[in-house]
Amino acid sequence: MQEEYGELLFVPTIMLATIDGQLRSAVVWGDGIPTLMPQADAVIVVRDEFAPKPLFRSRTKDTCVAAPDKLADLFAPFFEKVYAIPVRVPAYERPTRDIGKFFRGLHAFTGQLKFVSVGDVLSEELLGKCG
Repeated sequence: MQEEYGELLFVPTIMLATIDGQLRSAVVWGDGIPTLMPQADAVIVVRDEFAPKPLFRSRTKDTCVAAPDKLADLFAPFFEKVYAIPVRVPAYERPTRDIGKFFRGLHAFTGQLKFVSVGDVLSEELLGKCG
């Protein structure tokens, strides 16, 4: 899909992550770039240009975790028939004022965040066979 959109739109990979000990599906959204936003449990927001800039110090890149329902006002509703899974398609080419406000209003995530390989996750079926 990324080849289809080229540089106009970022197509993220749906990953698994433990966020404060809870396994979640997650996608990464960096600095408000136009991103095809699939349905996931969490959005890991990476801020660089939108990161806070303390007085007399340089901006420090950080990471935030956002609930997907917080994106409803920034993106179009989910499309469910065009793609294999429901996705939100951005209607902008550059981050809008609302997206900048959203990014600046987030708090840096200070909890535990760890990406998990799909091979490291036991399915319910496999777990049932072990018990």
